[in-house]
Parts: sequence; C-alpha cells; structure tokens
Amino acid sequence: AVKNKINIILDLHLFDYYDLQNINSYFDFVKEIIILYYNLGICGIKLDNVLNIENNMIIDLKKYLKHIDKNLILLCDIEDFVVSYVYNGENKELFIGDKFDSVINHPYKDGISSYIINNNYNLLEYNLMNIFELYNEYHINLLFNFLSNNNDSIIKKIIENYCDIKNIEELNKENINQKVIFLLNVAYSILYILPGIPSITTNEIVFFERLGISNILVKLGDIKNHYDMLIDAKFKFLKMENNLIGLERYNDSEKMLCLINNSSKNMVIDYDGYSVIYNTNGSTNYELYPYSMIIMYKDRL
Repeated sequence: AVKNKINIILDLHLFDYYDLQNINSYFDFVKEIIILYYNLGICGIKLDNVLNIENNMIIDLKKYLKHIDKNLILLCDIEDFVVSYVYNGENKELFIGDKFDSVINHPYKDGISSYIINNNYNLLEYNLMNIFELYNEYHINLLFNFLSNNNDSIIKKIIENYCDIKNIEELNKENINQKVIFLLNVAYSILYILPGIPSITTNEIVFFERLGISNILVKLGDIKNHYDMLIDAKFKFLKMENNLIGLERYNDSEKMLCLINNSSKNMVIDYDGYSVIYNTNGSTNYELYPYSMIIMYKDRL
C-alpha cells in the first residue's frame, strides 16, 4: 500500500462479456485495457476464474504488468485455503511469487462473519491462523476483501441480523444503530490489524460515507500506514473471559493489541505501558463499553 494514496485495482471481471479462461485469445485487447486504465492511475489488476487460466498466460500477464511499471500488482480471487492444485493436467501454485503478487481470501471473510453473527470464536481463530501461517510460509501480501457488492458480504449480513431496515440503500446516519457501527468497527479493524494489504471496494467507501462513519476507514488507514510492525510482526489470537477476545501483533520491540468486548458489560482493562491509539467510544481511556473495541500499542519492550 502507498501512504496517503487511494490505490485502485482494475477488476478484469468487469469485461466478462469475454471468457477469461480464453484470455490468451484476446491478450492484445487486455494489454490495451491495462494501458488505458494505467494512465488513469490504477495500481494493478485482479483476475477471477484463475482455475481456468493457463499458468503461462498468468506469468506473461504479470511480466507485462512489471514491464509497464514494476510497482503494478497482479492479484487473484480464490475461494479457499488453496496453495496448489492440479487442473486440466496443470499444477497451479497460487501463492508462488512468479504468478501472483497478492491473493483475496474468502475464508477470512467467513471467519469474521461467523464471529459477528453467531459469536463463533473457533472458526474465526482457525481461519485467521491458517491465513497467517500461509503468509509466513510464502512471504506474500495476502489481500483480503469483504466484497460488499456480493450477496454474501459481511455488511449485508450485519444489516440483515441487526437492522430493522434491511435495504442497504435506505440506511443513513439518521437510522443506523450503534450495534451495527460497532460490528463494522470490529470487522474492519481485524482487516487492518492482520498482515497483508486491506482491500476496500468503492461500494464500501460510499456506504461508510452515507452513514457518516468514514472516519473509521480513515483512522484504521492511518494506523496501518504509521505502524510498520503491521507488515511482518507475529500474530496471536487471544480468547479471554467474559466474551472478550484479542488480536495481538508483536515483534522483539513492539506490541499492538486489539481487544473486542462483544458483551453487554462494561469492562475496565489495565495494560501497563500501553497507549490507546483507537477506541470506538471516542476516548483514549482504558474503558471498554458494551459492544466496543480498543486498539493499544506498546514499544521499547
């Protein structure tokens, strides 16, 4: 991610009147599209349907991107914790650097959704730890996306379960409730605290602005950009008492701790040496209100 800049990814699926699995038959057209949007300021492209695209075409596409600009990235959209598989006699290794720079991983979204909707810690922990192990093993930027324009998005599930108004388009800052705002804070904080590059769609940005809570994305973006430890620090999932969970990032000299109070009880926490860098109740104290969250930081361990 580039500091103080909104990075735009071109989704080649937008041109789905073409069959992406036959991308090699119209590769010259794809090159023209990439050049056109590169001049408009995109920082990379996303491929769907990667199961059907031949390995050599993926490699050629990445080489072409790097030829235009070494900073352009190629990312793919996958449905599971897939590292490698065989398709049509070809071995495909999605997480190997000669093919993709980054990966959108849906199980991450599913884990957060199960926690928010069903209070299921186990699936969240399992999916987070799987993703983190892959990140460490393959040293890549795992890129996660809630896909808010998707029928199975976290935003849609939150609204269906916690809003009297079920139509996203009818929600605004006057009729949104605090529980929904809390859950959005939690979901997106997890997204930004984890390794990898957070990916936010334009639909999500518009949604947050309409609700008057775009400051959430701004604050989390500032944290992601300011604290370099979030690039490669280790990760730990913490299950605590009283419906409290924590996400910890740490290295030899720093720690960052995100605590989530998914209960109706007030909690006062005492973490010596930590400074509060984000509290959803708007303060910088150590009090966790019902359905609230706090992010703390400590250096010079």
